Amino acid sequence: MNSFHFRQLFFVCLSFFLLLNSSACTSTTNTKFSDDTPGTYVVHTLFREYYQDLGGKERFGPAISQIFDRDKYECQYTVNALLCHNPLATGSARFFMAPLGTNLILSSDSTADTSAIYPDFLPLYKELTKYNAVGQTLTGVHYNYEQQRVEQYFENIGLYHRFDDAHGNVKLLPYGEYFCGNDCTYAGVAAQDQITPQYPEISSPFGTSLERIGGMQTFGRPLTHPYDTSEGYLEQVYENVVVYAPQNNLSDIHLRPLPELLDLKSNPPGTKVYGVEQNMVFYTTSGELGYHVPVIFDNFITLHGGLEISGDPINDPFSDPLTGIPRQCFTNYCLDYHSEAEKEYQTRMAPLGTQYLQETQGTNDLISRYVYANENVHMQLSEQKPQITSSEELIVDLLLVQSEDQSPISNVESKVTLTFPDGEQESFVSSSTNPQGHATITIPAQTQLKTGDLVSYKVCLNVPSETPICIYDSYLIWNLQE
Repeated sequence: MNSFHFRQLFFVCLSFFLLLNSSACTSTTNTKFSDDTPGTYVVHTLFREYYQDLGGKERFGPAISQIFDRDKYECQYTVNALLCHNPLATGSARFFMAPLGTNLILSSDSTADTSAIYPDFLPLYKELTKYNAVGQTLTGVHYNYEQQRVEQYFENIGLYHRFDDAHGNVKLLPYGEYFCGNDCTYAGVAAQDQITPQYPEISSPFGTSLERIGGMQTFGRPLTHPYDTSEGYLEQVYENVVVYAPQNNLSDIHLRPLPELLDLKSNPPGTKVYGVEQNMVFYTTSGELGYHVPVIFDNFITLHGGLEISGDPINDPFSDPLTGIPRQCFTNYCLDYHSEAEKEYQTRMAPLGTQYLQETQGTNDLISRYVYANENVHMQLSEQKPQITSSEELIVDLLLVQSEDQSPISNVESKVTLTFPDGEQESFVSSSTNPQGHATITIPAQTQLKTGDLVSYKVCLNVPSETPICIYDSYLIWNLQE
């Protein structure tokens, strides 16, 4: 079969596929655990009724530890939670879930509340709240494109809904297995791969403009802080795109041509063969030549900024060789079609921003949530004076560079924590580093201190990292006129 006839056959098949009622999803059943699954235990009689009220094994997974003492409570891990009993309490207050989720959050989302709970989560949220099993909301709704799901973290449990699952199919994140770690031998759901610590949201100067054409649900979450480019733009990498705008007009947003930057497949334009009758729209790009775009992709483009945002097609639809999913790339992003998903999740941007960051983070100055680590960041503090009076401010210069090549790291804030002689602490956030990697930290005057008092302080980068990236120092109060 020659290539022309193969393309014709592909388009006919794709057109027929897209015309089908694609909103129906295949249901995903809950995993069944046998009593002899390695690393599992019988739920202790103390928790058995509470466990069943919560939904039992089908919802919380099997017990993966024996009962043990935790502080003043008796507790037992299941795959998805930590059940606890307070022997000093009475009634239903005796049983509760341990707030494991608080250890996953480096900074709680102060804007998150019950009104921000994802609609599909609400029925289960309300049901489990009756049993002290949810706790406070820790994050807003996250669209996790790497895991292909919507997720939200609470103190006691984490909830998620996969894009390809039917509405109402809500699952729990494996908090229990994640935190039990090496103390548990159960290895059924690879919790370390399922859960990612939730870092503070990275602010974006482009958020308002993007929200008008789809927001984070469409473009993904920001992966880097905004940074200056050599052309004089401000730029930021998101999960699915790279956004930039002139420094003096941040509402004039544009997207970088990621498919080209990533050397993705492109084809020369061809002649029109199919039309709306075959569920295709023909985009002309060179005279009468152009590309066939499925109607469902055309609708997506129209709703999310039009051709000004997407750019022209660079190929006809094709089946991605790695996933088998229908894909089409445009100048600035690629679209994937997930037939099994609910309608609003069927057409999705491919996570090219994540791929771009992974491929370029070693060769440019982009600083992302994945780059920061103690071994590749060097911090240096320099005080203007080693000692000051209690009525003086202390000026400290921070230098932040990459360890490998000493290149400066810009646009990074620091959290400064002071520890006074009586053990009291005070914290504040300093200004961001400039393009040369410098930031000036101004420690306020401490008029309550006296001569000889030593103030310790630490400066921690306000960035996502597996472990805190901090540097420590101290200064002396010396009131010369006393």
